[in-house]
Amino acid sequence: MRKRRWSWILSAMLLAHFQAMAQEPAPITLQVGAATHLGDGSKTNWTSSDEKVVKVYANGIAVALTAGQAVVQSAQPAKNYRITVAPQGSQLVDPATLEQHPDNKVFFTSDGRKCVGTVLNGFMLGNGDPTDAKKDHNRVLDPYPVAPADPYLWQVQPHTPVIDGTGALMGELAPHLRTDHGEVPATKINYGMSKVIDGHFCVYAFATRIIPSQAVRNLTKNAPATVEGTSAWIPLDDLVKKEELLEKVGVGKGKLPALPLEAQKYRITGGDANEYLLPDGHELSIVPDVKIGAVPSHYLRRPSGTVNIVFCVPGFGLGGQGLDSLLVTSGAIFQRAKGVREFVMPTYYPKGDPKEGKKADKTETFWYGAVEVPNSETIYGWVAKEALAKN
Repeated sequence: MRKRRWSWILSAMLLAHFQAMAQEPAPITLQVGAATHLGDGSKTNWTSSDEKVVKVYANGIAVALTAGQAVVQSAQPAKNYRITVAPQGSQLVDPATLEQHPDNKVFFTSDGRKCVGTVLNGFMLGNGDPTDAKKDHNRVLDPYPVAPADPYLWQVQPHTPVIDGTGALMGELAPHLRTDHGEVPATKINYGMSKVIDGHFCVYAFATRIIPSQAVRNLTKNAPATVEGTSAWIPLDDLVKKEELLEKVGVGKGKLPALPLEAQKYRITGGDANEYLLPDGHELSIVPDVKIGAVPSHYLRRPSGTVNIVFCVPGFGLGGQGLDSLLVTSGAIFQRAKGVREFVMPTYYPKGDPKEGKKADKTETFWYGAVEVPNSETIYGWVAKEALAKN
């Protein structure tokens, strides 16, 4: 009888021990701006002990927002995680290890990126979605689109703010997508691009229409009601289907390597796009295939008063998608990376010109470097030298 009693007590103690172990939060470490998938994709109730540190969504994806610690839990099934968020940090690459060529040599890195001229000039291949028949581009496919004719448009909430890479308000997304319930705001989203700005997790809206803020009105001609072709950041939480987008967007994949920087600093001023206009008002092309329509002003001051930092040197036709957008009035500072050659890109006479496709006498030069702004991560990429002025 006594042996049975001690056996029962021992079993109860072991059960309590294993229950305690099961309840002990599993440790996870993330950097600011990173994310991890804690669930199996099915929606359930998740909570975070500190949403300023870690925000968790119904599909179990937890996003790290600021340095600190938070316990993330789900009710059904019961799961428990202690997430430590570390400050953003990128290990510097030795410039001497870069493969650089004086011409347009095409080569591939060990991770499969196609490059031209330097390993820092690689096309971000595809959008990561195996269900998408057009994987050679960089937009995220909506599996259940509000507009079946354009499945790359994602609906957002009314009055969704659009901000530049410093957090400056550029305006709000304009309603323009026609649905059965009237016009709604919507945008295309770039794959692999995300950023924490002022504690908010943001995704990159591509070439959208905005109702400009007063700051943007001051930078644009004739104070238009809407500004077309604006690429900038929007908060993930303003997406109507934020969990579905978060599953697909490829958090933080659109990054280029960090390099040591030169001491000289430059202000991003946007330059003068008129330098690339012909007497008849047409603009030069920056790619030999002038039918594509890529022009030098795309890499100077945009219609909304921004300058884009880009993933690729545009003249190589590798995509040139934006990594960040910064208002010329935001005071953002660019520093050129050490040991990276500049690319002087020719321009070409545009479609319909008597000299169509022939080289013009104008060039545009691209530098690789970094832009550092408060309350946000440092972004490395390519900027047109003509958009810069010494600080």
